[in-house]
Amino acid sequence: MARIGLLIAALFLMAAAPLGLWQTADNSGVIEIKACGDALCGSLVGFRDQPPPKDYRHESECGLQFIQPMRLDKDGSYHGQILDPETGDMYRATLTLAADGTLHLRGYLGISLFGQTKIWHHYTGVLKPGCRLG
Repeated sequence: MARIGLLIAALFLMAAAPLGLWQTADNSGVIEIKACGDALCGSLVGFRDQPPPKDYRHESECGLQFIQPMRLDKDGSYHGQILDPETGDMYRATLTLAADGTLHLRGYLGISLFGQTKIWHHYTGVLKPGCRLG
């Protein structure tokens, strides 16, 4: 019986998760956030500039999973790590779905005080092949 309760709780939490397409704060790209096991992951799926930029390995950032598995915390936010595609550096991060429907990504070193928050909005446009925005 406890397993059924845990399953229902997990499904409820994923239903409230910030899944879907999100436009970056500077409107230069689109991120897809999806479930990966019991966590959330995010990949770069759309770019205003074409061709998509190259990452630290000199490969296209198109499809790069830069939000590593983030797990739900009891405070309602997701905690994990993000990859800086330009340098390959990993940072701690928090994803929080705000009451106004925006998604807040805070990346930081050490403690959250030493970080920066970006605010993303749902992307309602079209994605085209090759990570092009429609």
